[in-house]
Amino acid sequence: MTLSRNVSSTLSTVLPVIAGALLAGNALASSAVGISVGQGNSLTPRGRDVFCHADPQGLSIFDDAPRRTPTGWLYDSPCEPALLSDEASSDSNKWDFSIDAEIGALATSGDENAALFREFADWSDGALLSAFRLDAERGRDQFSIAAGGIGRDDAFGTLSYDRWGSYSVKAFFDRIPHTWGTNARSPYNGIGTGVLRLPPELPPGTNEPADVRAAFASLKPFTLEVDRERMGLLAEHTAIPNWKFFVNYLNEDRDGIKPFSGGLFFSFFPIGSLGVGGGMELAEPNRYRTQDFAVGAQKFNGAWQMNVTATGSFFRNQVDTLTFDNPWFLNSLAPPPTGPYVATRGRTDLYPDNDSYRIKAEASRALPWNGQFTGSVSRGSMRQDDALIPFTISSGIGGTAPQPINFDLWNTVDALPRRSAEARIDTTMAQARLRFTPSQPLAVSIDYRFYDEYNKTPIFEARNALTGEYGLLDGVQGSAVPFEIPRLRSWRPRRSRFPLSLNSI
Repeated sequence: MTLSRNVSSTLSTVLPVIAGALLAGNALASSAVGISVGQGNSLTPRGRDVFCHADPQGLSIFDDAPRRTPTGWLYDSPCEPALLSDEASSDSNKWDFSIDAEIGALATSGDENAALFREFADWSDGALLSAFRLDAERGRDQFSIAAGGIGRDDAFGTLSYDRWGSYSVKAFFDRIPHTWGTNARSPYNGIGTGVLRLPPELPPGTNEPADVRAAFASLKPFTLEVDRERMGLLAEHTAIPNWKFFVNYLNEDRDGIKPFSGGLFFSFFPIGSLGVGGGMELAEPNRYRTQDFAVGAQKFNGAWQMNVTATGSFFRNQVDTLTFDNPWFLNSLAPPPTGPYVATRGRTDLYPDNDSYRIKAEASRALPWNGQFTGSVSRGSMRQDDALIPFTISSGIGGTAPQPINFDLWNTVDALPRRSAEARIDTTMAQARLRFTPSQPLAVSIDYRFYDEYNKTPIFEARNALTGEYGLLDGVQGSAVPFEIPRLRSWRPRRSRFPLSLNSI
């Protein structure tokens, strides 16, 4: 059901107060420079304006049918300009405004809990404010609010306030759930955190498959889901004629849990009476925050067209590592002298905090002979300096005969060649083009492009600084078959420009 109303009223003080309150209460966002403002949900794909009345001219004065892009994407038909009031107000102190709303209710049946059904949508039964829009205009001022899915997990909304030829403020928020599964079961306590511990009835490293199956029989299913929320703000101001200055900000949070794999070692299969193999399916905590900034200036009139921007992106992971108990007992075909060794815990290093910066300048100018000059130059840097974790979290004498390993020489940061990633990549780009078309059959162009990528990340070798040996532990090799965890003195692994954090059981 759609409700629509057009009103003309004196709101010279009310609407600015509403706009100020909404902007102060929410850090919303978007940008003309690199930050997407496409919004919507399953009921309003791509933020489609449900109140749009297609312009009879469509995208062409010859045909009112919508057109497609060269790749086949269907353009939306342009909306017919809204008449905010039956009679345009001649009083510049009066606001003309239009309010539209689409309301109704949702009811579902069948397997409502199916993961694919609710993967990117909230289909909860109940009342629904599917879409809302308020537009207002007074002289040079325009104000707009649009929203959908209010009160649900897939809600979105935009707000804008513009003064023609002077400034504009635009804001948005949206949220969407990503459901991975609705029938997950896990024996671990601490789901959603960086430490997963087994209950007392499943002591780490001692359980046969039947023991774990018995524990699973009494577990209740839970949902693997990550919620994404974005909020941001874009402001533009034409402070100097022909120059536009802008600032934008975007904050994106992801919170939830998703499927993850711990250590894997074959499938379970018997060798005589010996059970070999196992795997760990875990719930990885997702608690990420990404913040994007952009500031810049654009010259949009005159002989020169110019654009200067500075951008930054900053990712932060609130959970640094994932530590988990090993439920399985894994026997050995060649136990070390102390008997079969089973690692009781594993650990994996999660996505590291990282930063990215870039500054870019672009310019173009029309030249004689129907010519044009375009050029750009940019400088960027990507960095992360995450603390590296030791090769293993295990301790004691383990591995297999005839080469047992003293894990106490591998489970300390002293065994690492260095303590942090020290990763950095700098990029530089410059390009220019001169193009002349003195006559229609003749076109002459001169192009130049320079690009340099300087990877300053020190090489990381998986070499134990205490023993001088090379080796990869914690999940890279098993520990049931002889020689599966070799310690090599003469072999040099292939060098990598990317720092390694070695992980899991």
